[in-house]
Amino acid sequence: MQKATTIVKLSSKGQLVVPKEFRARMGLTSGDILAVHEISDNLLVLEKLPASSIADVTDDLRREARRKGFGARQLAAAIKKARREIYAETYR
Repeated sequence: MQKATTIVKLSSKGQLVVPKEFRARMGLTSGDILAVHEISDNLLVLEKLPASSIADVTDDLRREARRKGFGARQLAAAIKKARREIYAETYR
């Protein structure tokens, strides 16, 4: 069910602006987390994630890190390594 359509332009950094009327209608504010779903080759859907989802994921990650004996430094190093690997797979 299509409610509204607006044209936006992707920036050189790959960013786009969610139009003000959509942000207001959806209750989006700075810092909200959105999931981007690829529906087809030329269709993306944005979904506002509830704050509780983010808290749940964060709590799960914290528990798993503690279980594996990861401290803050080890976790930061693991994240940095994963980001490098993802970047290499995506952009090379």
